[in-house]
Amino acid sequence: MPKETQTEETKVAPSPEAGWKQTLLKLWKKTPTAFKAVASVLIALNAFFALYSRFIPSADMKPKEKASVSEPSPTAKTPHPALPDKPSIAVLPFVNVSGDKEQEFFSDGLTDEIINAVSKLRNVFVVARNSTFTYKGKNVTVQQVGEEMGVRYVLQGSVRRADDKVRVTVQLADATNSQEVMSERYERNIRNIFSLQDEITMNVLSAMRVVLTEGEMARLTTRGTKNLEAYLKVMQAIQLRFAFNKQAFARAQQLDRKYDRGVSEAQRAFELDSGSAQINAYMGTTFVYTGQYEQAITMFKNSLRLSPVPLLTALTGLGTAYRTLGQYGEAITFLTEAKQREPDNITARLGLASTYMLAGRESEARAEAAEVLRINPNFSTEKFANSSPMKNRTDLMTFFIEPLRKAGLK
Repeated sequence: MPKETQTEETKVAPSPEAGWKQTLLKLWKKTPTAFKAVASVLIALNAFFALYSRFIPSADMKPKEKASVSEPSPTAKTPHPALPDKPSIAVLPFVNVSGDKEQEFFSDGLTDEIINAVSKLRNVFVVARNSTFTYKGKNVTVQQVGEEMGVRYVLQGSVRRADDKVRVTVQLADATNSQEVMSERYERNIRNIFSLQDEITMNVLSAMRVVLTEGEMARLTTRGTKNLEAYLKVMQAIQLRFAFNKQAFARAQQLDRKYDRGVSEAQRAFELDSGSAQINAYMGTTFVYTGQYEQAITMFKNSLRLSPVPLLTALTGLGTAYRTLGQYGEAITFLTEAKQREPDNITARLGLASTYMLAGRESEARAEAAEVLRINPNFSTEKFANSSPMKNRTDLMTFFIEPLRKAGLK
């Protein structure tokens, strides 16, 4: 650079901004007309977005968020709720595609068995059967289920049974983005139904990246009976007892026949394998739903005696039976044991909330109700009542639903 120019610049030093503007101006004069046109458009767009961003929060400018809002699905309008701090799943009722309504018990039973198996794991949150079966027969998206149940994963499936052959198809999806995580099809002989349940459950847990200890593996594959006929009778009894719903009031005689059949099937399963802790627990649950609370207590206590590890079904069932008989102290003892064994067991929490309220211990009832909402923020007493298979609706409302509402649950 010449000496005089350097001296002049020292006297009047332009700002860095002025310097680069002069440089751009020189380049501009040498730029072809076509490039000038493109550059003009880009400058105009940049000015528009700079002005737009002054009035619209920057978080709303994220392309992914704008794209999700424009999705036609109603579930995309709201963000996915906070998820539990461990893997979480809702198992939807498997669809019976056998073409025979009488096989409905089998697809429902398979769903139950998977829910029961996963619920044995403390490091996995699984939505209770009463909640997921409200979706039975409905056309819902995995995002909707995930948001309403507060879970990350949703498992769906279908079952086709023909003679001694069973075909099961399952799909596991991530509800936060509707992406499929796992899809499998299984074809087995009916005699291998137990190993099939284990295989499906293990594959689902593997897809969820759940790591199991040896003890958890043993609990996962432990079931109440290895007698296939007894197992199928239990599945039929469960399907019949859950056949009760709000609309069934108009069909009282038909309802009574269903309950009678349910008790008959459970009794037949009991006769086939009376030494099974699980079948005793199922028998007790059947008696609870038919209002035979004393008989239920006998069956549940048989179950506890037969199993080295108390079944949660027996503990919560004893809580229900004792509460309905007005023996609140006994009910609290068994429900507390169930809660200690599985802190996120919503059945135990609900039982304690209603029992504490009935016993006049309101602060403890409200604390348990708060835990219910922590586990399932969308819990509804109305939905629960409508899906409950209890035959005596007066008992259900007096000893369960109304106390829950007084404890703060809606």
